[in-house]
Amino acid sequence: MDAIDCALRGTDVDLTSETRPELAGLRECPQTAAFHAEGDVAEHSRRVYDLAREHAGHLEDPWSAITLRLAGLLHDVGKPFTTKENGPGRWSAHGHDLEGAKLVSTLFATHPALLKLPLGVYAGVHALVRAHMWTYAADRISPGAALRMSHISDPRLLTALWDSDSRGRICDDPHELADRVAFADLVLHDLDAARPASHGVLDQVAVRDTVDPRAWRETFRAVVEGTLTNSGAASAHLAAAERHSTGGSITYTIGLPGAGKSTWARETWAPATGGVVLSSEGARRRDRRAAAAAVLQQIPGHLAAGRDICVDATHLLRETRDVLITYAGRYGAGLHAVYFAAPLSLALNRQTTRPGADAVPAAAVTTMAARLRWPTPDEYQTLTVVEPNRTSWDYTGHSRWLDPRAAALSSPSRTPS
Repeated sequence: MDAIDCALRGTDVDLTSETRPELAGLRECPQTAAFHAEGDVAEHSRRVYDLAREHAGHLEDPWSAITLRLAGLLHDVGKPFTTKENGPGRWSAHGHDLEGAKLVSTLFATHPALLKLPLGVYAGVHALVRAHMWTYAADRISPGAALRMSHISDPRLLTALWDSDSRGRICDDPHELADRVAFADLVLHDLDAARPASHGVLDQVAVRDTVDPRAWRETFRAVVEGTLTNSGAASAHLAAAERHSTGGSITYTIGLPGAGKSTWARETWAPATGGVVLSSEGARRRDRRAAAAAVLQQIPGHLAAGRDICVDATHLLRETRDVLITYAGRYGAGLHAVYFAAPLSLALNRQTTRPGADAVPAAAVTTMAARLRWPTPDEYQTLTVVEPNRTSWDYTGHSRWLDPRAAALSSPSRTPS
């Protein structure tokens, strides 16, 4: 049984016989003895996993326990790809947290057991691995990063991972590590991000269910960007947002090439809403950048006219979604995200059925799968998940922990408009 299967069951892991490349590389990956005298990254990961398993044993929610165990096992999975020698016996692995998050995405798109898990587990493990080094820069944790984290994973899982990482080693400065963990935890509390699904100062001025969802999202966006730091400013922004709207909306797709985005936009969204689909689909590879720019240029005119539009593109990165979020705020437009759940194998297979000019190279699709950043509520009012069999459901705090069939029954999707 491989280590990931063991982590799912909560049993002991044996990384000395692991064959999966992402984990096999942990063996004999060196570390500086002053910080990691316990041995290679595999030994450190085993120790952290054991401590994370202890924390998980105190959690009532089984999915949170699985999320924490997987994060403990995978937190340093990026080290073999980033470790460099700085001198005799001295090693560094700068950026291993971000590289590790990419490998988590790849694993959740390819590993048979991980593919069966609810989406909330993937989003949580990815976020925890990405943020496990915050203890070394706690004074630079931004409100946006902290508040977004609280919507992806329970912050208590993050502090448990920090504790496991700090104690799962033999080092010269254990007390300093403990102080770093304690300080980072204080920072989360200071940013009001130590509780799940925190909206920061926005929670002090209104109850979410009593406010226009569009205005709430726009105001929360300002909170995570750090422009609203007190309840008075948040209240004024919320009131202004409720008055400002041209009536239009943006629905945008998130997913790999071949996941079914364009078909859904044409055959499901457009007939249900009567809206306009904007897409660069069909442009030859060399023309896609220009085609994507042309799509963005059309958005202001449609929103100013109060139209509903669906922007059909991959939108895997927060940076590409930021452009749409800015337009939505400028025109007071509704904002809806639609995520297409598809294993990497499906996306790759569908490229083989496309004409040569339309097919995306396998290497590019694989790279895209590793780069996904899960969206957070400052980026949408509603988040819909579309499964490969075309069933869809609304991603909520409850449904994200359900298997696709149960989620569809519990939170049936409404076509965004």
